[in-house]
Parts: sequence; structure tokens; C-alpha cells
Amino acid sequence: EVFAKYRGMNFIGDTVRIKGEVTRKWRGKTGIGYVECRIEGINQRGDLIMPGTAIVALPSRGAPVPAFPIDHETDAQAQ
Repeated sequence: EVFAKYRGMNFIGDTVRIKGEVTRKWRGKTGIGYVECRIEGINQRGDLIMPGTAIVALPSRGAPVPAFPIDHETDAQAQ
């Protein structure tokens, strides 16, 4: 799941750098690992033109790749 807001214009020749930070991690009741990330698109002038968030499902060692699509909301955090 990705959510992003485009707050600035990209012009021909612009360089946009995407960076992110993991803000939360958890394992769902099915055993799938998830991370929530804060993401930012920053142009060469240092303007934040695209803030957002993402939730990513991660593979686990020794486990088969889970079938897609994955609903992270249904696979609630294990208690």
C-alpha cells in the first residue's frame, strides 16, 4: 500500500531523490512480516515535492513467498 501527495511540479531536467525511513515493523498472524515507511521525494533544490507513506510485506527466510494480493489489514498484528 502506498500513499503519496504531489505538492510540487517536476520539470524536464529535474532530479528527484526518493528517500524513506522505517517507522514501524510487525509480523501478522499469518507470519508475514510488514514494515511501514515514511517516504519523501525531494528535488535538486531541496524542496519536498512528494511526502507519503508505504506499507510493505517482506518475505521470510525459509518460507514460501505469500500469495498476492496481501491484505495487511485483514492480517492483523499477532498478539
